[in-house]
Amino acid sequence: MTKMVKLLGATATAALITSGAMAGGLDRSGQSTGIIFKDGHFLEFSGAHVAPEVSGDISGALSGDSGNGQEDYSLFGISYRGEINEQLSYAVIYDQPFGSDVSYGNATGSAAVLNGLTGVVNSDALTFLGRYEFGNGFSVHGGIRAQRLDAAASVPAIPGLSPAYDVTGDAGTEFGPVIGVAYERPDIALRIAATYSAAIEHDVSYIENGTATSGQIEVPESINLEFQTGVNQSTLVFGSIRWANWSEFTITPPGYAAANGGASLVSFADDGIDYNLGVARRINESFVATASIGYQKSTGDVGTSLFSPSDGRISYSLAGIYTVGAAEITAGIRYTDLGDQTVSIGGGAATGEFSGNDAVSIGIRVGFAL
Repeated sequence: MTKMVKLLGATATAALITSGAMAGGLDRSGQSTGIIFKDGHFLEFSGAHVAPEVSGDISGALSGDSGNGQEDYSLFGISYRGEINEQLSYAVIYDQPFGSDVSYGNATGSAAVLNGLTGVVNSDALTFLGRYEFGNGFSVHGGIRAQRLDAAASVPAIPGLSPAYDVTGDAGTEFGPVIGVAYERPDIALRIAATYSAAIEHDVSYIENGTATSGQIEVPESINLEFQTGVNQSTLVFGSIRWANWSEFTITPPGYAAANGGASLVSFADDGIDYNLGVARRINESFVATASIGYQKSTGDVGTSLFSPSDGRISYSLAGIYTVGAAEITAGIRYTDLGDQTVSIGGGAATGEFSGNDAVSIGIRVGFAL
C-alpha cells in the first residue's frame, strides 16, 4: 500500500478544505493538525469561500421575512512541515479558526426594524507543533497556539422592546497548549490521531455605545479525532469527530449584561460535536476522488439570538486530489443543509421560524514537497 499512502496522504484533510461551512458554534477551520503526518518537508496553501442563505419568518410583535442574515466569507490558511530526523518533525500552521459574519438588511414588514442588525467575529491563529515517533507506530505531538480575536455587533432599536446597542471588542493575542497522540500502520494506510486544544482566555477591551468597558472571552477547549485506513490498493475510508465545549462560551460585554438582566450577547446552549465520514478512490496514478458526509445533531432547543439561527446540519462534499511532480492540488465543494431553528426575539415578544436554509462552500489547497 505504499503508493496508496503517498497518493492519499492528503485525503483526510481534503475533506476539510471546505469545513468552514457552518460548523458547530463559531468553528470554521476545524483546526486540523494533519500536515504534521506528511513526509519530509512540505508547504501548503489553502483557501475556501462560503456562501450561506439563512432566512426566516418573523411573527408576533414583529412580522415579516427576515431576509438573508448571513454574509458570504472567505478563509485562508498556510502551513509548513519540516523534518529534523526520522523520528522528530515539526509544523507551523496559520488558520482562521473561528468567526461569524451576520448582517440583516432585507427584512420586510414590521420586521424591517431588524435591518442593521450585524455581528462580526474574526480570529487568527498560529500553531507551532513538534512530533516524536517512537518507531513502533505510536507518536506524540504537541506545542503552543497563539490566537488573536476581535468582535463587533450592532443591534438596532426595536420600539417598545429594546434600545439600540453597539459594541466593538479587541481581544488581542493569547496562548494555549496543544497536545496529541497518534498510531499508524503504513502497510494498510492506517492512522488514528487525537489532538486536544486547551481553552484560551482573552482579556477584551470593549467600547459599548461609546463607553469603554472590559471583560473576558474564553474560546473553548476542543478534541479532534481523525482516522483513515486502506480498504484495498485503490480505496481508503477516512473520517473525523470534533468536539468543542461551546456550551461554556459566551460574549458578555458588561454594559449589555447590566441592561439585560445578566444576559449574554452571544451564547450556545450545547457543545458542538461534528462528525465526518468519507471514502477516497484512486482513479489513476495521479488522481484521487473523495466523497464525504458531515453531520451535527439538532438539539431542538429554542434559540435566543438572531446571530445563530440554525440547529444542526448535514453536509455533502466532493473533492479531487491531483498530484503532478512535487505539487499536490486539492479542490472540493460542499453543500450544507442547515437545521431548522425557532428563535425567541425581544424576550419572546416575537418569534422567528428559520427553515429551508443552506450553505455552499468551495475550497482549494495547493501543496509542494520541498
